[in-house]
Amino acid sequence: MKLIRFIGMVIICILVLQTAESQNRPRIISPEVKSDRTVTFRFRAPQAHQVLVAVEYLDGLQPLRLGDDGIWAVTLGPFLDTANKKLRLFWIGIGKTDFLFERNENLLKLLREKDVEHTFRLSEGGHTWKNWRHYLHEFLQVIFR
Repeated sequence: MKLIRFIGMVIICILVLQTAESQNRPRIISPEVKSDRTVTFRFRAPQAHQVLVAVEYLDGLQPLRLGDDGIWAVTLGPFLDTANKKLRLFWIGIGKTDFLFERNENLLKLLREKDVEHTFRLSEGGHTWKNWRHYLHEFLQVIFR
C-alpha cells in the first residue's frame, strides 16, 4: 500500500511539472533534494483549499502550506539516514536528454555518498511516454516479485 502511494505521488509530480510547462508558467522544482537530506515538495494548485502528500515511510498524509507565491510546499526529512532499513526498493529511471537529468545526477551522487541502495536506469531520449513505458514495465516486474 505504501508503495502504491509512493508511485501515485511520483505520477502527481510528473503531471504537475507537465501542466506547468504547458501553461508557460515558471517550472516548479519538485521534489527538490537538498544537501542536508531533506526533500521539499512543491505543487501549484490555485483552486485547492488543502494539499497533502504521502511519502513512502512516513505515517499519514503530510500537509503542504500555501506560500505567498501561490505555491504549496512542505519540506520533509532528512530521509537518507534510514533509507536502507525502511525502503525495500529505490528505483530511478531517466533519459539522457530529460530536463530532470541534472537533478537526478545530484541525487545519485548523494545516494552514493550515503551508501543508499538504489537501482538506476539510464536510457536514450527525454521525459517521454516511450521511456516511461519501459521504466514501468521493468519497475512493475520488480515490485510484484
